[in-house]
Amino acid sequence: MKNSKNIIVGIIIFLLGFVASTVTAKITYKQILVEYRDIKINVNGKRINSELEPFIYSDRTFVPLRTVAESLNKEVLWNDATNTIDINDNIT
Repeated sequence: MKNSKNIIVGIIIFLLGFVASTVTAKITYKQILVEYRDIKINVNGKRINSELEPFIYSDRTFVPLRTVAESLNKEVLWNDATNTIDINDNIT
């Protein structure tokens, strides 16, 4: 009887750990070191301003996508359910 209780408790602990790990597996946080150089963005020769500052990470320059896309007259949509960004022609 004591062994069966231990086995049941062990299974419950395993299942709780498994469920907790699968729920948190979708979100990952990572600290990175980035470089700021007062990077300016020009689109068709015109300076565009953004609340978010571009930065360099791993020899790549990252710019605020929405700011750049909208300055090119594109529509930017975020789908939270699928973690997807859609960029479309802005039909007006």
